[in-house]
Amino acid sequence: MKKRIEIIDFWRGLAIIGMVIYHLLYDLEIIFNKNIGFFSIESWFPIQQAICWSFIFISGFSVNLTKNPLKNSVKVLIGAYLLSLVTWIFVPHIIIKFGVLHLIGFSMAIVSFFKNISKKYSLPMAGLSFIIFFFIWNKGVDIFPFSKALRAYNIYSLGFFGVEFSSSDYFPLLPWFFLFSCGFFVGKYFENRKEALYSININGGLINKIGRYSFEIYLAHQVVLMGVLYALSYFNIL
Repeated sequence: MKKRIEIIDFWRGLAIIGMVIYHLLYDLEIIFNKNIGFFSIESWFPIQQAICWSFIFISGFSVNLTKNPLKNSVKVLIGAYLLSLVTWIFVPHIIIKFGVLHLIGFSMAIVSFFKNISKKYSLPMAGLSFIIFFFIWNKGVDIFPFSKALRAYNIYSLGFFGVEFSSSDYFPLLPWFFLFSCGFFVGKYFENRKEALYSININGGLINKIGRYSFEIYLAHQVVLMGVLYALSYFNIL
């Protein structure tokens, strides 16, 4: 069996657990109109961002742990567009047009072309990627002089969405690809230094197992949550 990097499994597991909790509260508040006093999108924004930043960064890091990232990107994109199809059919008012799985799938395909980049450039590239990410995340895509033209064409995959665009989960390539690439280049730096990561012995049990199956859990968790909540609502329990 391949030796696992427990710190990555543990961190990814925490991110997935946080994401499931956030989506549960979001569904109750926004979709089922339940007044949860401590939850609002605005107040939970820092927590939501911490979860997303972790998940995207780790996904980029983990590209270096697979032999065929291009093949894996196809797998992730199939799952992403399956989610889009399911939400379009069953809950069209909260359709996912370009969510975190779409971002990760396309990002994996892009960075696969940098798989053989020299490791001596990895940390400078990671730093540059994070600076670009944070700048665009903070300022928005309208800093680009061509943003109005692209918004007119509703190029939402890049972040230039039109006035009528909506997506309940939305992570465009700008700026989020650069956070993914930051994780990728940090992972590239540790490619020949894995023993340093193996030495961080965090065996979180169930949390680590959740981290190992993060893709499958992400695909299934909203379906399960919505199914349970609709059942509870149907029987007047919710």
